[in-house]
Amino acid sequence: MKTIKPQWKVSMLKYWKWIVAGIVAILGILAITQSKRTNKKLEKTAKQIDDNNQHVDIIQGKTELVEEQRVTVKQRIAKKQATIDELKTEKETIAIEPVAIELAKENIIKKTRRGRPSKL
Repeated sequence: MKTIKPQWKVSMLKYWKWIVAGIVAILGILAITQSKRTNKKLEKTAKQIDDNNQHVDIIQGKTELVEEQRVTVKQRIAKKQATIDELKTEKETIAIEPVAIELAKENIIKKTRRGRPSKL
C-alpha cells in the first residue's frame, strides 16, 4: 500500500532551497536597512557632539575674557581703594583755620542782595 503525501509537502520539499534563500534575503534586507538607520543615527549624534564642542569652545573663550576683565577690575578697585585711603588720611591731617565771626558775617552780607526791591 502506498501512502499519499499531501501536495503542499511535496512542493515544499521540491522548492526548499528557494524558500530558504527567500528567508535569508528578507533577513539580509532587514539587516541592511537597520544598519543604515543606525549609521544615520550615529552621524546625527556625531554632528550634535561636534556642535556642542563648538559651543563649549565659544563659551570657554568668553569665560577667559570675563576672567581677564575680572582681574583688571580687581586691580582698578585696589588702586581706587588706595587713593581713597590716602585721601582719608589727608583729610584727617588737614588743619582747620578758625575764621572770625565778624568776617564771616561780612562775607554773608556782601553776597546777599539787600538793595533790590522785591518783584511782587
